Amino acid sequence: MFGLSSVRPVRVTRDSASGAVGNQFLLWTRRAPVGLCRLWQEVESRGVYGSAIDFAVESDHRCSMSFDSFQPWLGRLHQTGVVAVVIIDEPAKSERLVEALLAGGIDLLELTLRTPSALESMRRIRHAFPGMGLGAGTILRPDQVAEVQDAGADFGVAPGLNPRVVAAAATAGFPFAPGVFSPSEIEQAVELGCGVLKFFPAATDGQSRNFQTMIAPYAHLGLHYLPLGGLTLNLAEAFLGIPSVLALGGSWIAPRELIRTGDWATIEANARAISKLVQSMREKEQA
Repeated sequence: MFGLSSVRPVRVTRDSASGAVGNQFLLWTRRAPVGLCRLWQEVESRGVYGSAIDFAVESDHRCSMSFDSFQPWLGRLHQTGVVAVVIIDEPAKSERLVEALLAGGIDLLELTLRTPSALESMRRIRHAFPGMGLGAGTILRPDQVAEVQDAGADFGVAPGLNPRVVAAAATAGFPFAPGVFSPSEIEQAVELGCGVLKFFPAATDGQSRNFQTMIAPYAHLGLHYLPLGGLTLNLAEAFLGIPSVLALGGSWIAPRELIRTGDWATIEANARAISKLVQSMREKEQA
């Protein structure tokens, strides 16, 4: 957490430069721009929190996550082009799953926190495959940031935009991509300092056209996207052809049922099919 030495209490009022206050994540007071960040545990433990006061971090300590934490992963995400999104019910199957993905050419994995044993599976993967790009998915609470870091995760994503989770990731220096699905959510994420965003769900209409239309006004910001949800091999090329898309989240590659039944051959074949498509597209980009 930020120390209280970097925090000053600010009584938030409506100001002509900011508009409505409410849940605004970044607003201008008459003194300076500040990023709102409720530091619940530290503030409450010191008994200085009051209902009329918001604790705001000065602009040089904004409650945000910059591009810097994700920077080392941008090249790898773009090159691999796809992150296998998985739910593992039995940790003992974790290693065999990763072997199948690697055999098919995928070295990036998002392990979702949807089972009680997800962290155990994460630890097993990190121990057995130190070079695997290991992401944690479905991070819904601030405390889960520390949990997945301790389990060996390299980066994290979420289906939605929770400012408290973004703040926890920023404080920990943990690469994190919140989920967005509307222009308003993109703008909120930008205000929080996020430069890599998960777009979820990506293909509710079975196409990429709406996605391209929605992100067009923000092209000058240099944002990067990780589309996920409803995608298939048939839709992959349309999304991968969008310059701001770093990689796709592929839940079709290793579905939960295939992992449960241990159908490693099908998982490897699914991984190989999308890997070949990505390789072909990247070669065309470089030509």
